[in-house]
Amino acid sequence: MSELISHTRMAKMLGMSLSGLKKHVEAGNIPVAKVRGKRRLYDPEAVRAAYHDNVDLSKTRKETLPAQPARNRGTRKRSLMDEAAASAPTTISKSPDSGQSFNKAKTAEKIFQAKLKEAQYKEKIGTLVPLAEVKQASFDAARTLRDRLMALPAQLSPFVSQEDMPIVTKMIHEFIKDLQEAAKNIAG
Repeated sequence: MSELISHTRMAKMLGMSLSGLKKHVEAGNIPVAKVRGKRRLYDPEAVRAAYHDNVDLSKTRKETLPAQPARNRGTRKRSLMDEAAASAPTTISKSPDSGQSFNKAKTAEKIFQAKLKEAQYKEKIGTLVPLAEVKQASFDAARTLRDRLMALPAQLSPFVSQEDMPIVTKMIHEFIKDLQEAAKNIAG
């Protein structure tokens, strides 16, 4: 058994991506020599033998890209990214509804965006009015109606006798309270 190498180095040695190597491991085409926590280590000789025996080489790339020389800038960042990729969780959720929940989320997002654009369009052409404006207009209309009804006893005083005036005033105030209760039920 030769020296064990990391997931990243093994992928580079085979000329494939990290996710490609991971797929081959999960399919059982490539053996993992040792697992340390979440890191996988490979025996290059055993992997090459298994790779050539288990993988249809006609479906792989014909030529591998030459290795890029390391640049001075960003080398530390790249090595940290390689370490993070190697220590990433190695299991992939294969639950049947995981794609459906993603599709449902995308559909819900599209529906929300369509409704938002429709509301913006209606507001722009004047068929949709902001809620604050509607509330203010309703309040102003109710206030005007109440004030006019409260002034009614004074306007009726020349036509109603002095002894009937308290009864008429009481009736009007009860009528106003009933209207206020009805308006609360409508609004709330």
